[in-house]
Amino acid sequence: MASFAVVPNDASADTETQSDVPCLTAEPQQTNQKRRVALGLIAAAALMATGAAVTTTKSTSATQWAGAVSMAVTTNGMGCSDWETVKIGNLLNFNTLAECTAQCEANPYCAFANYQPGDCSGGDGSSAGSCYLFSGCTQEPNPCWDLVDVAATPGTCTKRGMGCSNWETAKLGNLLNFATEAQCTAQCAANTGCTYSNYQPGGCSSDEDAEKGACYLFSSCDEEKNTCWDLTPASGCSSTTSTTTPR
Repeated sequence: MASFAVVPNDASADTETQSDVPCLTAEPQQTNQKRRVALGLIAAAALMATGAAVTTTKSTSATQWAGAVSMAVTTNGMGCSDWETVKIGNLLNFNTLAECTAQCEANPYCAFANYQPGDCSGGDGSSAGSCYLFSGCTQEPNPCWDLVDVAATPGTCTKRGMGCSNWETAKLGNLLNFATEAQCTAQCAANTGCTYSNYQPGGCSSDEDAEKGACYLFSSCDEEKNTCWDLTPASGCSSTTSTTTPR
């Protein structure tokens, strides 16, 4: 059996006095044991490092998910005339528009969220914080509500029921006509001077009516509510939730 030097375990023993202890050569068995211990420590350190890397990756993924940007488009002062037939579930209540929007985005059947930010004496109001989830929406102006289109396509962000008050001075060329809104939008994208396209998807009883399929290309736009027209910016969606305030 190998012999060991014993170092007294008292207050006077420190790293300096340990140098006085005779250096002993370990037996082969001890050397093997030390190697096994060393290898075990290295393996444990590697596992800890791997675990830390996995934890970091998961934490980063969670942070990226939590920080995901919503591409929803909000139009203030807008409701839905068909709200009773398209509503999903019962009336909800949240402290913020963002919470109402998140509730809609978490529901695969929800396309619009309608939120009432405060008390309202005019229009069809409910109570502050009210939130409806809708599967669809026939939009109509309503001063009590803010409408969030969570299904807005990134890159287009078309604003329903929106026109331009300066349309006569900003229009490029003559009135066009297309079977679809996508064709109108594409025409604007092909024109370097076009920043907005305005499309009339159907017949309209308002005096702002042109004709079904009507399409204007604009170099600029002073946005204003117009139930006959849909407005699409050529630049697409911004990186944050866009908000349109009625004039």
